[in-house]
Amino acid sequence: MYIDLHTKFGNNIKTLNWGSKESQYRRFNILNQIGDLQNQSLLDVGCGFADLYDFLKDKKIEVNYTGLDITEPILEDARKKFPLVKFINDSLLNLPESSMFDYVFASGIYTYRSEKEYEYIEDMTKSMFAHCIKGVAFNCLSQWADTKDEGEFYADPCTIIEIGHKLTKRLVMRHDYQPNDFTIYLYK
Repeated sequence: MYIDLHTKFGNNIKTLNWGSKESQYRRFNILNQIGDLQNQSLLDVGCGFADLYDFLKDKKIEVNYTGLDITEPILEDARKKFPLVKFINDSLLNLPESSMFDYVFASGIYTYRSEKEYEYIEDMTKSMFAHCIKGVAFNCLSQWADTKDEGEFYADPCTIIEIGHKLTKRLVMRHDYQPNDFTIYLYK
């Protein structure tokens, strides 16, 4: 899907199928509130064009950023924009156990799942948590949304909390910033 969108739109918000830069940055702002990110290492799972890195730079938050994505043509654009940043073209599930980061973020990676959604979210959440030193932040579209777009996956917030609770009792759900999605923080 993303390769086709990249062919059509190039390095553009439409390639990642975000509604707008504003909604994307609103989500990034909530992810950023997990803790003090200054001078921390950060893995951005499903980094796309590294828009999260751009957001953090705009906010003057210095991080040791690593972007991870499975879509090589999009990563090529990210590498051109940020040649000094480390990018990995692979799945999180293939990352070596020794790869550790203070924080692991994922924004928008569950939107287009159409089978075994909760199993996939659980596997990814376990892997993100295994690779973090301090915490994980990720977002999902919410089943509690008043309106839903066809073809998008809307997760039950309670089910996602249960998945997180299997890993830690130190968790937070934010469902207060946008009517159609929520963010989860998991702390070590």
